Amino acid sequence: MRHGDPRLFWSLSFALTAATWERVGGLCEDYTGYGAEDTDFAARATSRGVGLWWVGGAPAYHQYHPTHSPPVQHLDDILRDGGRVQQMRAQVSELRHAADRTLDPELRQRLEARIRRLQQHCGQDPQPSQHSS
Repeated sequence: MRHGDPRLFWSLSFALTAATWERVGGLCEDYTGYGAEDTDFAARATSRGVGLWWVGGAPAYHQYHPTHSPPVQHLDDILRDGGRVQQMRAQVSELRHAADRTLDPELRQRLEARIRRLQQHCGQDPQPSQHSS
């Protein structure tokens, strides 16, 4: 099935080309614990135009463990990683605000370069500032 819902992406079984892996930026290794790297990867892939296809019947083997829905046993991980994403977004927002308001083109370039590095690392999709071309 084409155009799968990226919110349902789990990295326990997926395939892509090396070029696509590089385009997305790989899995962010800053997350700890449960699940945030999957959500982050799928969001960045989607924002970069990478389509998701669900392939029925593809075997995947996963070690059995008890599960809960919602995953309450992972609440600490989810809250910690969500906080990390929020902190990074706030930093990007502040840098973008400064870049959009500075009259110094050299400073604007440095701020925009820092924004791109933060966004490419993991956790947020690139969005140009008002002055980007």
